[in-house]
Amino acid sequence: MKTKLLFFLTLSVLIFGDSSLMAGTTETGFYWPIGASNYDAGSGWWLSKDPDYYSNYYHIGTDMMTNDLNHDVYSIAAGKIIYKHCDNQSWGEGNCALFIEHKTSGSSPFVAVYGHLRTSLGQGSDVNPNQILGKTGPWDGGIHLHFGIHPGDGVPYSNSENGIGWGRMILEHWPDTNGFINPVDFIQNNSPFNTPEKVTAKCVGDICWEPSSRECSEADRWF
Repeated sequence: MKTKLLFFLTLSVLIFGDSSLMAGTTETGFYWPIGASNYDAGSGWWLSKDPDYYSNYYHIGTDMMTNDLNHDVYSIAAGKIIYKHCDNQSWGEGNCALFIEHKTSGSSPFVAVYGHLRTSLGQGSDVNPNQILGKTGPWDGGIHLHFGIHPGDGVPYSNSENGIGWGRMILEHWPDTNGFINPVDFIQNNSPFNTPEKVTAKCVGDICWEPSSRECSEADRWF
């Protein structure tokens, strides 16, 4: 067993098939927030304008359709919940948004917004990479995760009276993004800073996998 293979998930190089799909990660090491890279954004593409869904507004995030109230949502990297916003009009009945501050591998902070989420986690909680944050909640336009990324630290500015928001903006502000950037491009072109995570794995020679209770071909993660 090589110890270093057990501590740094982002340096894992053993490939079973396409490495970009290994354990639901990007090629750079971020976890996909709905567990996989294949998603349908519905009408909620980055900077999309669809009058059927966003009358007088445009979208400043990426929607990842799950169509499932029991679909898990995952943390893309290690981080801390700096704000929890629960508002029926913004996120749907009983839903919230978690604002989690993460860092890139170069230690640059950024905030990821996970919206339309049913969650019991609260502000101030630390999260681990690939930790389940909650489940996608009900929404009239289809059950999905709203995923947004804002570089820098702290809660992004929002003012509903001026139509400046976390997930959408009124058309008169086009193409202002309120500092948000394309979240999918970001996680595909940057790598995360994750604190070393001790895991229980099973190894045969240089090949290790987790959980150790399964055979390699049935494993959730490989190292």
